[in-house]
Amino acid sequence: MSLSLAGKTVLITGASSGLGPHIARKMDAAGAIVVIHYLNNRDGAEALAKELRQPAILVQANLQDSAQVKQLFGTAVEQAREITLLVNCAAAESQDIGDLKEFSIERWQTTQQTNVEAPLLLIQMFAAQGINGAIVNISSIEGSIPAPNHGHYSTSK
Repeated sequence: MSLSLAGKTVLITGASSGLGPHIARKMDAAGAIVVIHYLNNRDGAEALAKELRQPAILVQANLQDSAQVKQLFGTAVEQAREITLLVNCAAAESQDIGDLKEFSIERWQTTQQTNVEAPLLLIQMFAAQGINGAIVNISSIEGSIPAPNHGHYSTSK
């Protein structure tokens, strides 16, 4: 079974590392134009873009900042006309552990802003386009089976 995404554009958050590049390569192989979101890994984003057959769009944004989340989507739409597929793949604190009773509110907020609030904003903007499309929210086994000292992350998943 082959998937054709020719003429479609996919926005992938966290596309420069982890699971993101794998998703980007599959979307590109299916013919989609890929919007590669990254935070700090510009080198990874550029290297990924060079691998893809379709011309990619690179957009840097901090998902902890709602204004930057809105700018990310706006820039993607401006450059691609519309986003047909949204993949919320970025995650914060996925490898950090800590005793929940010692967590700072700032660390909690960082995790929730990136893993919960940013995807919600992106979903709302995606829906506001009023087009047929699809949204994929990448979760984690920790949403069902939390690892010890990982309550902040598992809650967000």
